[in-house]
Amino acid sequence: MEKRKKGFTLIELVVVIAIIGALAAILVPVMMGYVRKSRVAAANDNAKQNYNTALEVVTACSAEFNGYVVDSRKSVTARKNDLQSKLGGCSDPVFQSYYQEMIDHLQMDDKGYYGGLYVGNVPVAVVWSNSSGDNAILGRYPDTLHTDDTYTWTDWENDCAQFQAGGYTSWQEYMAAQGG
Repeated sequence: MEKRKKGFTLIELVVVIAIIGALAAILVPVMMGYVRKSRVAAANDNAKQNYNTALEVVTACSAEFNGYVVDSRKSVTARKNDLQSKLGGCSDPVFQSYYQEMIDHLQMDDKGYYGGLYVGNVPVAVVWSNSSGDNAILGRYPDTLHTDDTYTWTDWENDCAQFQAGGYTSWQEYMAAQGG
């Protein structure tokens, strides 16, 4: 009587490896979608916070700017310096509170890049990204971006130019005219 060895045959091992490979081929793209979705959500949240803070700062400080102001691909450090130079002279305690909140938020995410579009002294739209490269994942507010949107810094700069050329006063008005 022949004694049988314990273990798996080569065919059994190949079948198990093929099943694991098939599962990995299905799961990896799904997981990458979740990663992108969370990055877009974080970028949209940063854009919204910058938008709201800019609106509160303008309201509290009553700073006067004329015409259109466009920021694009501005680093967090440049954004902090810009806020200090434009609005640092404001002595309103409400503004100081908002300003400190903005600085605290920006310090948490020192690697971000900001873009803002203003009409007069009111923020119209803000974008935020983790990179200044054109393949960066951007967030936008208002009119947040979705996972399947491919919106780049070049798109932002083109939208700002068209917004100014069309004489629009709100982002919603501009997006409606664009069919978005």
